[in-house]
Amino acid sequence: MKRFVPVVALAVAATGMVAPAAQAAPTRDLYMVKNMQYFDGVYVGDFAALRKSGKRVVGAVGAFGSEYTCVRGKVSGGKLRAAYYEDGQVVGQFTRRWVGWGSKQRIKGMTSASWGDMRVYLGSNPTRFITTCIDLT
Repeated sequence: MKRFVPVVALAVAATGMVAPAAQAAPTRDLYMVKNMQYFDGVYVGDFAALRKSGKRVVGAVGAFGSEYTCVRGKVSGGKLRAAYYEDGQVVGQFTRRWVGWGSKQRIKGMTSASWGDMRVYLGSNPTRFITTCIDLT
């Protein structure tokens, strides 16, 4: 019987039944707003358009109708630790509390928003902000 166990283990390993292959972390585009108001046909307030894959986060933070900054970082232990980028260079760092699960993940103090709502608030495709920041950071 002692000789049989290694042969069975070798046969199982050869067939690929030992463990499933590692799967890629789910990727989510997360949209958030804060202090949003509507004045004379213009939305004002803060926004974040982020792509999260596993623990990694990249995207844009800024103000509606104003400038935005690209960010790249990591979520761990309920905190987002990230860096601000300008022209491909790190220009600052920040830490924010990260809360929620699944598609309702967000920076604490911000409210989750849908893609459609963000398209209205920003006046353009919110995914464009994310892909631009992926290219710049």
